[in-house]
Amino acid sequence: MEWGFMVLSAACAVFLVQILLEYNRQSSELRPEVQRIEAEMKGEREERDGYLKMSEDLKAHIAQLDTELSQLEAKRAELERVIQSRQDEDGETPKRAVS
Repeated sequence: MEWGFMVLSAACAVFLVQILLEYNRQSSELRPEVQRIEAEMKGEREERDGYLKMSEDLKAHIAQLDTELSQLEAKRAELERVIQSRQDEDGETPKRAVS
């Protein structure tokens, strides 16, 4: 009976060594692939961050342009009122402003 346990113990030890050797072999084969994938992910993350920064910059620029557009539209309306009032004072028929 003792010999049976010793044989089973030795077989388990050999099997454990085989598992560890196979794990080391596969991990050494996969390591370069994992490193390549991690490098690609880092590059894509940096690219994404660049796009997000660019998007934020563009949103700020659009907001600035919207403000300028509102100011220009207000100035245009004011100038049209001034033109209209001068035409009314001179008695001329009002002319439509070109848009």
